[in-house]
Amino acid sequence: MLHIASDTQPGYGENQDAMVVLRHPRDPRLLLAAVADGQGGQPGGKAAAHQACQAIVQAASKCWPGTLLWARSWKRLLAQTDRALRADADAGFTTLVAFAIMRGRLCGVACGDSALLAVTRRDVRVLTEGQMKNPPLGSGQAQAFTFKFALPPPWTILTMTDGAWKFAGWNQVWEYALETSDPEAMIEGIRCAALQPGGSLQDDFTLLVVQEDGKPQP
Repeated sequence: MLHIASDTQPGYGENQDAMVVLRHPRDPRLLLAAVADGQGGQPGGKAAAHQACQAIVQAASKCWPGTLLWARSWKRLLAQTDRALRADADAGFTTLVAFAIMRGRLCGVACGDSALLAVTRRDVRVLTEGQMKNPPLGSGQAQAFTFKFALPPPWTILTMTDGAWKFAGWNQVWEYALETSDPEAMIEGIRCAALQPGGSLQDDFTLLVVQEDGKPQP
């Protein structure tokens, strides 16, 4: 059975993170998701993050489902999204992690410092490690970092902006991902770990957890 939980909160000022999750209209077994973090300090970050998530997931939903398990499809979708942001005068720069999950397989693309952690009984891995932060999405020159991963159940996928992994720390993220079975409790633990001593977030915080517990759908 698939479980999905998420949380997005502002750190200071306006929340410039964005997130989209939906089922593919041609095959509801295929889950599409995207998480983005608009670049602060410049105009248009929030617009870029929201537009990037919507654009890449909507474009993916028009693709034949099986092709979304090919890395080259996601490379093309990211380039298409990058061009669309570059042409929009209201959109600035953003990070992006977008992916598809179907039949125990994960495939997607990343640009920037948002991250995706995959946890199975066999392996624990940051699949976005090595992606390029610059040029950012929206520049028209963003570099696609694609990833594929097998997901034998049970498995857990954590997709997050740097307001989660940077301030909670990877050790805490890994600990909650490995030792907490409930997605909501996992998110709460990581969010609390990201708080500064005064109890406030130091940056926008977004975390999406998708989990397959290996149990058949009733």
